[in-house]
Amino acid sequence: MYYKYLLALVGIGLVGIGLIASTVLFGYEINGAKLWLRVVPISFQPSEFARVALIIFFAGYLADKRELLMATSRSFLGFQIPRIKYFGPVALVWVASIGLLVLEKDVGIGLLFIAISLSMLYEATGRITYVLFGSLLFLAGFPVLYLIFSHVQKRMQGWLDPWSDPYGNGYQITQSLFNIADGGFTGTGLGQGFSQTIPEVHNDFIFTAIASELGLLGGTAVLLAFLVFVYRGTKIAILAHDPASKLLAGGLSAGLALQTIIIVGGVTKAIPLSGLGLPFVSYGGSAVVSNFVVTALLLVISEQAGRQGSSKRKTRATIQAESALS
Repeated sequence: MYYKYLLALVGIGLVGIGLIASTVLFGYEINGAKLWLRVVPISFQPSEFARVALIIFFAGYLADKRELLMATSRSFLGFQIPRIKYFGPVALVWVASIGLLVLEKDVGIGLLFIAISLSMLYEATGRITYVLFGSLLFLAGFPVLYLIFSHVQKRMQGWLDPWSDPYGNGYQITQSLFNIADGGFTGTGLGQGFSQTIPEVHNDFIFTAIASELGLLGGTAVLLAFLVFVYRGTKIAILAHDPASKLLAGGLSAGLALQTIIIVGGVTKAIPLSGLGLPFVSYGGSAVVSNFVVTALLLVISEQAGRQGSSKRKTRATIQAESALS
């Protein structure tokens, strides 16, 4: 983690490049969000790769400062908080990335960044007060986002009462619920059903299409596949020997789990829609590539953990053999 600060700058730069480029030649908007770059014939979403870079930064920094962050010496509104000089770099990167995402009008990825950073902070320190304090800050700032951005207002109205405007703000979520119900236990069959009536079904509502065509069985199978992936990532974090690798594997696994929870919760009306895609499934080359980068990092950490564990077992066996001979 020698280049963690460089990766923090890269992550912030990737988050902001979409906003900057949207005013010049290579940037463009989709559904109001300024997140995409187009360099003919390729278009990509830089924030997908910024997420990975920022997770690596958080893992490296928290591994170095975890003991200092755990040794709190002051409180605010009943919450124990660390010294600013230790928590400052994390807060600065967090505020910069979230602020840029707000300017780009992508609240969904901003929510994911907040959730991942809080989970990694809890993993590093074991203090639930940090998670509660960060959650309260988000809840305090959400009314501001609601007043500023019209698409946030539409999503909240569509979540709270989609039936009051089933052909307007509530159209996507009502159609999603109808499709999931229509899928039943075994589904309508591949290519059947009417999920194509949902706008952006290949992105935000891909799980709805799965539940409609493959039913409860298919939807559960997809969720179990994600559960196995997160379980293996968590186990890799447990088996890793150095703190940075533990935090990195834990953060990458938490990011995948949280993104899955947010998107599935959105299409089933458990939480408001966020605009995120289902990892490995939703349409989008940038997301697929970034998720394969996540997989590669987990495989590298797993391989290193296995090699170190094997070396320790050999050393222990050698010591035992020598002690037996003596």
